[in-house]
Amino acid sequence: MLYCANGKDLGKWKNHVFANCAGVVIIVITLFMCYRNMSSFLASLQKLIGG
Repeated sequence: MLYCANGKDLGKWKNHVFANCAGVVIIVITLFMCYRNMSSFLASLQKLIGG
């Protein structure tokens, strides 16, 4: 999405620095939440399997 919002053909509608920084922060937070949930899920699955 960030790549598309920074296309050269968008002219004055192209993302500015603040929007790009906000997008990066949102991506980092999302990846952190996914990592925490997946690691918790895998730990629970490992306990369930008995490993």
